[in-house]
Amino acid sequence: MQVSTSTVEEWIRRGHADLGSATLLLRAGYVQEALFHCQQAAEKALKAFLASKRQPFPRIHDLAELGLLCSAFDPSLEELLAQALGLAAQVVTEIERRLPPPCTS
Repeated sequence: MQVSTSTVEEWIRRGHADLGSATLLLRAGYVQEALFHCQQAAEKALKAFLASKRQPFPRIHDLAELGLLCSAFDPSLEELLAQALGLAAQVVTEIERRLPPPCTS
């Protein structure tokens, strides 16, 4: 896989933009929307790491799967990723708790 430094930098730049969006949204009281952008920032950080290793990755948004790909290059990431995925599960629970009930027929 041919990856330029600018590709890695672009993933990082977009992740930083997501963190900036999350900060603004959180300050305005939009917690769920801020959490979405935090997830996006984490995803882009993982993809930047994989790109820096010239590792192809699928077009997915699954942090667990991306994390497994990353930890194959750096096993020291496993504990950090496990903690992040635990937090991600709590975030999903919180988002689901705040959503209106689903429509039933």
